Amino acid sequence: MKHFRLFLFIYAGFFISTILIFYFGDEGVRAYRNLLGYKGKLEKNLAELEQINRELNDQLQLLKSNPDVNRVEARNLNLIGEGEKLVKITGYSRIGRFYEIGKLLRWTVPEKGRSIVFKYIGAFTPFILLLLFELMRLVNRNRRNDN
Repeated sequence: MKHFRLFLFIYAGFFISTILIFYFGDEGVRAYRNLLGYKGKLEKNLAELEQINRELNDQLQLLKSNPDVNRVEARNLNLIGEGEKLVKITGYSRIGRFYEIGKLLRWTVPEKGRSIVFKYIGAFTPFILLLLFELMRLVNRNRRNDN
């Protein structure tokens, strides 16, 4: 009977550590959900980059086909044609069109070794349970002897 109780406590410790590692370990459910969130951010960033790419391709085709657009863009870059004069107005700042070339997303790798904590919990749980049950048994025995 005592061996069965010890086996039961060892099994309980194994079960507890397995559940903890499954949910909170380095490759557990929590880490998987973090990866899914990162995947969503990457997909959103990719969609934004594809939209910027389409806009830039449209602008490039327009620049290739329309010389008037080229002249306007050249003036936006402060370039002047032959026989033209550049006039700058002090106190006036022209705000240009700028593209944000996507966001730099980095995957922060969580610390390794979280699973070892749960393995220790599982390893020491049987001994703690065994100690608690033995203490309870001794307290009950002393109560019976006092009565």
